[in-house]
Amino acid sequence: MNLVMSPESTIANVEELQRQEETAATCHRGLHLIASSKSEDISDCAQGMPSF
Repeated sequence: MNLVMSPESTIANVEELQRQEETAATCHRGLHLIASSKSEDISDCAQGMPSF
């Protein structure tokens, strides 16, 4: 992996971070729906995710 950051790789990294944030948000919504219908603690997907 090249440690020198080119403008292209910086843009790619930003886009990847945005995708991860969208995934986290989608995951959180899914967990909220599941948690609202079940009393079980569901933490697999929530671990390491930012809180919303």
